[in-house]
Amino acid sequence: MNICCYNNRPERRNPRIKYVYLPGPAGPAGSTGATGATGATGPAGIQGRAGEPGATGATGATGATGPAGIQGRTGDIGITGATGATGATGATGDTGATGATGGTGATGATGATGATGAKGGTGTIGATGATGGTGATGATGATGGTGATGPTGPRGATGSTQASETLATNFSAQPSAQSGALSFYDNLLAHGSVSRNASKPDEFVLNNKGVYQIDYQATVNPCSTDECKTNSPQNHGLYASANGNAMACSQWNMASSDDVYATKTFVFHNKTPGTIIRLHSKSRGAEISEPYFRIGYLGDV
Repeated sequence: MNICCYNNRPERRNPRIKYVYLPGPAGPAGSTGATGATGATGPAGIQGRAGEPGATGATGATGATGPAGIQGRTGDIGITGATGATGATGATGDTGATGATGGTGATGATGATGATGAKGGTGTIGATGATGGTGATGATGATGGTGATGPTGPRGATGSTQASETLATNFSAQPSAQSGALSFYDNLLAHGSVSRNASKPDEFVLNNKGVYQIDYQATVNPCSTDECKTNSPQNHGLYASANGNAMACSQWNMASSDDVYATKTFVFHNKTPGTIIRLHSKSRGAEISEPYFRIGYLGDV
């Protein structure tokens, strides 16, 4: 549009007046001018309404698989469905091959001892075997210690005023032989219940049955011979005998260089008149001095 002509139009000169223009008759068509240059593409117009869908075309060939998309987030766990019914048990499969035997395990701790079983019945007594030969008699054992004094017996009848004891000694020292009887040459007191024989100074004969109290004592000088010094302690001592059977013993160790004072008191029940009492030394080679032997008759029981 020509700007000058436009501005000179009546409506431009007086806008309050509205002018109406009537079209004139069409003039003859002019010759076609040369095609002008293609103008610039105008802006896209408003999107028209969508047309009706066309008929579905034939399915095209499947395209190549596109790259995998980004892993979407894990969906929420759905509600657990109800447990289905248990299916039928399948048939038992074949037994597998036996495995190799395992190593032996460690031995377990010993269990507690069980209760003792009931005592079995007594078996039948076997036949008596043949009597064996009599064995050799063993050596006589050492004399046991004197037992405790028994209770006092009933009082006997009143005796005579005569002395009831025999007392003898030997003022001279005498060497001893092992198991040899000591001699008593000096009688200090005599009683009819005990007999002495001057030809047998080592004997005291009990004439009556009954109870006697026997006392003895002696001083044993230190050993003067090698035999005496080397004897073991159990080979030194004094002991009394009745008809050759030892009754009571006092024993000591002769290793000392001092004198040994041996003494013993005991009670003897004589059951047979005529029993011979002696005092013996076990210390071969030792010197015995001042031996003292007393036998008192207590009475019959």
